[in-house]
Amino acid sequence: MFYYDNGVVEAEGDAEEGYKDGVWLYYYPNGKLRSCGLYTLWKHGVWTYFYPDGLIRMITIYKDGKRIGLWRKWDEEGIQHFQVYEDEERRSGHGFNDIRGYDTDDEEY
Repeated sequence: MFYYDNGVVEAEGDAEEGYKDGVWLYYYPNGKLRSCGLYTLWKHGVWTYFYPDGLIRMITIYKDGKRIGLWRKWDEEGIQHFQVYEDEERRSGHGFNDIRGYDTDDEEY
């Protein structure tokens, strides 16, 4: 487990030979769930990201650490902003906002 300076759990999950393995949960400093998903060396399978108030921010699928398949993003009011299908060769979809500006960890840059 990893902790914030205030003693609240920041992240929890298992590791195998120094690598994250299995389900991992990440939390905001207020203790609410920030994201959750599976590691098999890299992010793999469905990952869900949340706003600090608990509403879903994004759901995406990873394979070997790369975003693939269908992924969706909602705003802070629960309105879906876009839906994208992505594979190794192309990205297609529709949305109300520009999908650029989000990296694979859903941190704005």
